Amino acid sequence: LQRNPAFTSLHDTLASIALAQGDLATMEKEEALVRAQPDLEFGVNFRHGDMAASHGQLRQANDFYEKARQLAQRLQLKDLESSAIAEEGWVQALAGNQRQAIVAMNVALGTSQSYNLKLQAALTLAVTGDSRKALDLASEVAKSRPDDTFVQALGAPLAQAAEALQSGDASKAIEILKAATPYD
Repeated sequence: LQRNPAFTSLHDTLASIALAQGDLATMEKEEALVRAQPDLEFGVNFRHGDMAASHGQLRQANDFYEKARQLAQRLQLKDLESSAIAEEGWVQALAGNQRQAIVAMNVALGTSQSYNLKLQAALTLAVTGDSRKALDLASEVAKSRPDDTFVQALGAPLAQAAEALQSGDASKAIEILKAATPYD
């Protein structure tokens, strides 16, 4: 930042670091420098949604995800828009609201078909018990990206393991996740 003060996206990274360190005052200071740029404000809303969700404040989290979604829609960034919808779905799944989670993931998948979104949808749907669609999505991504280490070792296996856990087969889930061992 000393060499290029206009490099404002670095402030978003610094805000994330401050959050990880538990320094909310610095996070807010860095976020204030980011809010002038709509594309970076997406990250601020997303981060605050995650923070609210981690404190069990689902309504507040959904409000932040909705702000992020609207901002991405205004900027015509479909992948970011679907990411905000998918994050809301993930939070709903973790809170045990399966129906809302499934609806959110279907909306997100209607907005974007990126492989990252498909993997997130596969994991979320596996947690909700929509096993068939979860496994289909994970398999589709794995087949379309055979040389992608992340997809092959973690992304697809994580969704498959979540489905195994949901089905009550913890030993199968552990076996599936062994693919990620070299990257642990």
